[in-house]
Amino acid sequence: MRDQGAAFRNRYLTGSSHGDRMPIDVESINGSHLGVASSANSYTTESAAAFVQGFHPRLPVANGSVLNDSHRVYEHPDTRIIYTCLDQDSIWIQGGAGCRKHEDSLLDFERDYAVSSFDRDHKAFYQSLWDRVFCEAFPRARTNFYNAYDLYDYAAFRWNHDNETRSLMTAGELARLRLLASTEQRLRHANLSHSEGTDGDQTHAIAGRTLAGRVVHLFSQNIDSRGERNKLSLVFTSHEPFLAFFALADLSASSGLFTQLPHHGATMTFELFSTARHSNETAYPATDALRARFLYRNSTNPRTPFETHPIFGHADSCMPFARFKTAMSDVGVGDAATWCRVCASRSCFCGTLGDLPRGANLLIVLLVAGAVVLILSAIVLI
Repeated sequence: MRDQGAAFRNRYLTGSSHGDRMPIDVESINGSHLGVASSANSYTTESAAAFVQGFHPRLPVANGSVLNDSHRVYEHPDTRIIYTCLDQDSIWIQGGAGCRKHEDSLLDFERDYAVSSFDRDHKAFYQSLWDRVFCEAFPRARTNFYNAYDLYDYAAFRWNHDNETRSLMTAGELARLRLLASTEQRLRHANLSHSEGTDGDQTHAIAGRTLAGRVVHLFSQNIDSRGERNKLSLVFTSHEPFLAFFALADLSASSGLFTQLPHHGATMTFELFSTARHSNETAYPATDALRARFLYRNSTNPRTPFETHPIFGHADSCMPFARFKTAMSDVGVGDAATWCRVCASRSCFCGTLGDLPRGANLLIVLLVAGAVVLILSAIVLI
């Protein structure tokens, strides 16, 4: 994750090739510059800390030594830990957690005809790996397509950290496990053909719906405040919002890349920008001059580029903001009250929304570089 943070630093803080540098002092970052939010898992918060260290490393002084705390205060922003049920802002990071309709659909998962067909078709493959790979961690009865993600995650960990595993299975078998895990997780968390309720509420993809709604809301707040609000934030979460948004934005239909599980450390980025020239280079652009784009970086390798991708069937990767807002709002869930209704949720805050303080805005980054205004929302997968 430190390499991922360094890649973002190079693109948005110190690099010059994109014209996307932010008005942030690279010598010091504090809570007024960078907001970090994470789901409440230790590995997620630790990954967030590693990312920030790469994004803002200790800098050398003129003689080549590294400044230490005795010479300056080296401040990293606090990470806001968001707990499901207790905090209504949890729906923006993990929209499926506490969503009763989504959780009910997961209970019925094994009774779905398509899922049962996948299980029958690949049962022999999974059983062939039980003696070699899974017998120490999974009962034979659980070594099947219904547990495809857990099985792949376990096998991949062993492959990467235990050399003996490479003599017990082939790279082709690991790739097949990954493909099946991707299919299983899409059916659980991004199945748009399975609508619960008469209004087609698409709660299978609820994590992507809340993400879309929040991005629009915070972009709009930034525009309304002429760039004073929602300047730079990062959110660390799991793969479910990724898969759900891929399906909602028609990305899965456009490229096989978006039918696969994101790799650990992958990032989704939303940018709002303008290249319109203005006599006052620090002035915020007119709304009709703003454009939005989506970027996906499915690796932490420093050489992996930031790639833009068209969304919602748009021919170009850059969309006028008005069209982007309409498309995102059409699939999005924009507030906790709507989420509670759509999900039929019993989460603690659903009955007392008016009594809870609203949390800090989490997703938007404002970048100003001369005539370029860039708003970045970075969603980071752990």
